[in-house]
This record gives sequence, structure tokens and C-alpha cells, in this order.
Amino acid sequence: MLFVIAVYGTWRLRTTPERAGPQIMLIQSNHPHVRGGASTTTPEEAVAFFLRELETHLAQNHADLVILPENEFPPLND
Repeated sequence: MLFVIAVYGTWRLRTTPERAGPQIMLIQSNHPHVRGGASTTTPEEAVAFFLRELETHLAQNHADLVILPENEFPPLND
């Protein structure tokens, strides 16, 4: 059964036409934290960082989807 599955999978991979998928952009911060996990960055600084990075990267590259970490974007959490 495993042999049949492997042959079928190989056949499908070779017969399926390749096409480009969506362009996804992930913006992740590297804000310093103190012991215990508390951030040393203010909410305003975090928002400014993400908006600045978003503008910079979108000006250089096209993205169909942008992913921002929700826990680092305080105004959305209220």
C-alpha cells in the first residue's frame, strides 16, 4: 500500500503544472524583554516599529498577504 501511495504521489507531483503562489510577508519584531517576559518597549514604540517596517517593505516588494503578530500590536487588542 505504501508503494502505491508513493507512486501515485510521484506521478501527481510530475503531472501537476507549477505556478507561483501568493506572496506572503511576515513582519516580526525583536523587542527586548526582561526576565519573566515583560516587554521593555512601549506600545507606541511597537506600533511605530510595525508601521515603519510595513511601509518600508511594501514600498520595495509586493505582498498579497501581510502577517503581523497580534500580541505586539496593542491598539488592536483593546
